[in-house]
Amino acid sequence: MDLDQPFAYLGKGLIRTAGGLVRNILTDPLKAEERVMVLAGKAKDPFDVYDYILQSIFEKRTDTKFFFPAGNFSKHDRNPHWRNRDYRKLILKLGSMHVSGLHPSYLASEDLTRFRSERERLGRILKRGIMISRFHFIRMKIPDSYRMISGEGISEDYSMGYPDHPGFRAGIARPFFFYDLTEERLTDLKVIPFQYMDSTFYHYMNLDPGEAEEMIVKLMDETRKAGGLFVSLWHNTTIADTAEGRSWRKLFEKMLEMQKP
Repeated sequence: MDLDQPFAYLGKGLIRTAGGLVRNILTDPLKAEERVMVLAGKAKDPFDVYDYILQSIFEKRTDTKFFFPAGNFSKHDRNPHWRNRDYRKLILKLGSMHVSGLHPSYLASEDLTRFRSERERLGRILKRGIMISRFHFIRMKIPDSYRMISGEGISEDYSMGYPDHPGFRAGIARPFFFYDLTEERLTDLKVIPFQYMDSTFYHYMNLDPGEAEEMIVKLMDETRKAGGLFVSLWHNTTIADTAEGRSWRKLFEKMLEMQKP
């Protein structure tokens, strides 16, 4: 699970919070009221659905990994500052219960200095080495991005999939080790393909949960026929505590049930 935006209102910093509040007052007074209630500690942040997620994956006994961004705020990166108290607390909570990795920022897939900095930040929070990753926006340049993280000792990457449609980007549904064609050598980087990303269905394909389910079931069937490993990519924002988010929860729970070993 990728936490591109861990919170809707918390962890934004003074300037972003003030700007968001003014915008809400002008365009959506109900959201302005909700923001104030969350910041005052009188309501839960709508993107904070982690207890629900943890309970769901516990009940379904599904293997789940969390990927945390630790880059600086930018046009494409909306995560809190890595030093933010609420964010660090969340990382420690989830990271103590499940295998967790880095969600490198938009530019980090082609910038070794950024990648190293973000990995070091997350490692400082979790107090351990970070060995797995998945690039933000599934943005990577093959083979350069894989060569970069392989050289940095990343053992597994979960970015092999399409952002705009479901399917088998590598042509197979089984994990494999990255082979560097330029250097003609097999690396120690294991690539774990995923078959679909949640936002693909509603952001790129304009599908509702029922239509998405039909496609997912077909993908699962094809994966099992090939003896592959079925991997899906979800975001906390897709199943947020909002009207739209709650409409996707039934599918989320059903997919967890279907993915049980």
